[in-house]
Amino acid sequence: MGSGWYEREQGAHGFPFLDGKQRFELFAEQVEMVVRSWTEERFDHLGPAYELRGQQALPGPVQKPHPPLVLGGTAKPRFAELAARYATEVNRLGAPNALRERKRELDRACMEAGRDPATLAFSVMTACFLGDSRADAVERVGGFMAIRGDDADPESMLRERSDRWLAGSVDEVIERVHELNALGVTRVFLQHLNDSDDDIVRLMGERLLFSLR
Repeated sequence: MGSGWYEREQGAHGFPFLDGKQRFELFAEQVEMVVRSWTEERFDHLGPAYELRGQQALPGPVQKPHPPLVLGGTAKPRFAELAARYATEVNRLGAPNALRERKRELDRACMEAGRDPATLAFSVMTACFLGDSRADAVERVGGFMAIRGDDADPESMLRERSDRWLAGSVDEVIERVHELNALGVTRVFLQHLNDSDDDIVRLMGERLLFSLR
């Protein structure tokens, strides 16, 4: 769950694109209602945006205390406080320095809430352009850019995004994953951005994931 950030997507589905403060307020209230619907047999919620009376969400979840709840957002104090209270995992985008600071903020929020920071998983989502060599990865970036109609130089694009993407040879990407783990990242979501390229999926399974076991 997240508060939303992509104005075009929200407009396409009929949701007004509110300012950041308003979106977060709705998000925080929604998170509370979702968790209570999983953990309480029946409840009332009287909030600024939603009123629920005698809410009983059936069937209840099998997982206890509730299904894993992954929250996406910045680690500013209000978000970190919300995550420390309700989340199983926080998912972020960003360069290493930003991720390091986000993890510190989440750890502080957990300690203030009396929660062991180790119980809040921390994951990242990143585009992945993997190859047997760096040249293969550059070619994959070029294929993705062609789909977007972007005629920029793929090598330049890869260099520009090198701190946010997992891109390069298998060995280079493995090294980056270890660096993320050292920052406190417990899981990495790999975004495959070119559906016509099945070979990268094979590389991810046969070489990347196998080597990281």
